[in-house]
Amino acid sequence: MKIKRIHIKRFRSILDLRLDINTVNNFSTICGANNSGKTNVLKALNIFFNPSDYILKEDVPNHKLGSRGGATYPDIIITFVKNDIEYIIKREFGVDGIENEQIEKITIIDGKPEKVKQDLKEIQKILNQIAFFFIPAINISFPNLINNLIDDVYELEYEKTRFSGLKKELKDSFDNYTSGLIEILNKLATEINPIFKEFNENWSVSFENTADVKKFKDLISEDVEFYLNDLSNRNIQGKGSGLQRLGYILLHSKMISKLKKKSVILCIDEPDVYLHQGLQKKLHSHLIDIAKNNQVLITSHSQTFIDCYKLDNVFLLDLEIGEEIFYQRTKSKYHPLNTCLVDIKEDNGLKKIREYLGITDADYELLENYNIIVEGESDKKYISELGKFFGLNVPNIIHSGGASKIDKYLEFYNNFYKERDFKPKLRVIFDNDEEGRKEYNRIQGKIHSIKNIKVTIEFIPNCFGEVPLIEDVKSSKVKSNYEIEDFIYPELIYFLSIELMKKIKLSTFRFNKLEQKIKAAAFKEKGILYNVDLLKNEHNLEEGVKIDFSGEQAKNGMVSLFNIKGTKKMSELIIEADKKYPEVKKYIEQIFKPK
Repeated sequence: MKIKRIHIKRFRSILDLRLDINTVNNFSTICGANNSGKTNVLKALNIFFNPSDYILKEDVPNHKLGSRGGATYPDIIITFVKNDIEYIIKREFGVDGIENEQIEKITIIDGKPEKVKQDLKEIQKILNQIAFFFIPAINISFPNLINNLIDDVYELEYEKTRFSGLKKELKDSFDNYTSGLIEILNKLATEINPIFKEFNENWSVSFENTADVKKFKDLISEDVEFYLNDLSNRNIQGKGSGLQRLGYILLHSKMISKLKKKSVILCIDEPDVYLHQGLQKKLHSHLIDIAKNNQVLITSHSQTFIDCYKLDNVFLLDLEIGEEIFYQRTKSKYHPLNTCLVDIKEDNGLKKIREYLGITDADYELLENYNIIVEGESDKKYISELGKFFGLNVPNIIHSGGASKIDKYLEFYNNFYKERDFKPKLRVIFDNDEEGRKEYNRIQGKIHSIKNIKVTIEFIPNCFGEVPLIEDVKSSKVKSNYEIEDFIYPELIYFLSIELMKKIKLSTFRFNKLEQKIKAAAFKEKGILYNVDLLKNEHNLEEGVKIDFSGEQAKNGMVSLFNIKGTKKMSELIIEADKKYPEVKKYIEQIFKPK
């Protein structure tokens, strides 16, 4: 059971907000400036699942509370999906809590959705299938969490053992009862310790019971203390805010791992808060692991927790502040607030998400153990950006400034690492064009003399995964003119070329025309840019001379537009193109691993 859609009305700063979630991806991030309403989305989810947390004066928008006119109180509508069947549950709040609720079931019959109202008893049946957790950014409670761990999780695990008798009748001696408790807590500590050691090898946890136990609930009073051992102060309250909160989140992850029979929805408000970059990366990896089997929704300011490339299930919120309103009845003034969703597919939304994420084109080069050398800066950007998009660790990529200059790079590195123990690996990738083949043959003939670095050379394939036979290259039988652009998805090259044409006000053409040419033997080997230029000229008989797509100016213009990070439209294009041309991703994965 997963959340497919969140629709919130009249809750705090939210007047009417709808978030549509891709349920294939279990990890969602809500981002936005401070006070844009990110936390309010999670708080709305919390009162939906836990109506007792509803507080009238805090949860109703100020200007609604001041006017008390028209629709005033919150409505929260959640669409759940399970096995392709949708359940829409609406909870309408009033002065004291839920005043009305309804549920509808949507099934697909003969290809058409059919919506049917359900009995209200079905609401609890649906919600009973879900374990909902909300971790706020502040005011976390370890005693309450330990209560859940023991009372809700471990009692289930032990209900068929001697512990069920302790819970059921509490007639056994308190000594046996306490020893049973300590056994449970020690087992819990043993299971949790490996999680904490992933973050710091010196960390471990323990529980101590100092209570005079008289009933089961006494086990989870303030007298049951949680300790984090880091070779210094042990009590969790003596730790910094970041460490306290990290421990709180990790304890939840252990509790979630025990819930096998329920669908888990975990909401965390700003998991990055108080944590340095290193711990943020480890925690993000941990949450992604949780999301393999559970739905995770977070708010965050950190790029570490935001899918900056695909922007899948990334929701950017903005806060609109209305003009001041004076309510005569209450003699009060309010500025209506409205949290709204930014459409990051639109140009203005694209600008906002990139500004929010602080995305720049900063670049750097360091010589490492494994390196890739390519001909041009375009090669480097295309390959590295696609690697990042696919979630790969990008190795050090060096651009030489042209095929003829690679030889000088190898000569320099070979001399530099002479008489050194460290011998870096350099993977040289040439374009399969006339210049690339010429330099390949030249370096192949002298590669045996390069002793101080480990060099391999190869040709970049086209998008179909085709590379020339080395025998044909040596005998000059190969006549193709494949460059980096022929390796990149044709849809992507089409998109970039069309964007460039639009900027200089040229008429454009349809993708199917380009696709036909790159599949036709007579045009394919001439290279995709040749065919782009051909089609450009066909549709711009007089103005086509404005740009030559086989020239460096056009190539540089296209690659300057290639910014996947923060560009939803481009990421969607790549996802679809990957299905048609799987060899592209396959080759990138291959070269990113040292030979």
